[in-house]
Amino acid sequence: MFNAVLDSCILDFLLKNESSSVMSQFINRIASEQDIEDFLISDYAKFEVLRGARNIKGITSFLNTFSTIKVSPDVLSMAAFLYSAYQVKNICIPKDGDFILAATAFYTPNTFILTADGDDFPRSFFEEVEADYIHFKKAKTEKKIRIYLLKPLWEELSSALNKHRN
Repeated sequence: MFNAVLDSCILDFLLKNESSSVMSQFINRIASEQDIEDFLISDYAKFEVLRGARNIKGITSFLNTFSTIKVSPDVLSMAAFLYSAYQVKNICIPKDGDFILAATAFYTPNTFILTADGDDFPRSFFEEVEADYIHFKKAKTEKKIRIYLLKPLWEELSSALNKHRN
């Protein structure tokens, strides 16, 4: 059995009226096909979703339906190591929240990342387990968003960090 930590963009899709149904269906399908037992969110994802929100009580209630992973000092240290590993490989540096999300997946055993921002998680450190599109209408316009299920690759991260230390 596996877990999947949800990027804040996935939570946003689940919260929006126009995309919530198709995203829920996608998540249910992925859970069944990939043997995912639980969908997790990090404290940092909660922050990203709640900042600037108007319906804090309703959103908090929704977020509390997920198991939460604390952003511990170990996760923050792993995020710093990931930053260094990206530098070693000359990979474009994403936002800090993406490092925290990636570190959460690396630090939590048997955990994937579910995101719509696949480019923030380079394939040298993550394997694409599945990628598919969701389709929905927003203001009478058809939207097509690619969703990625990514697996952290410990061996690649370890190798990049060993090169960085030398």
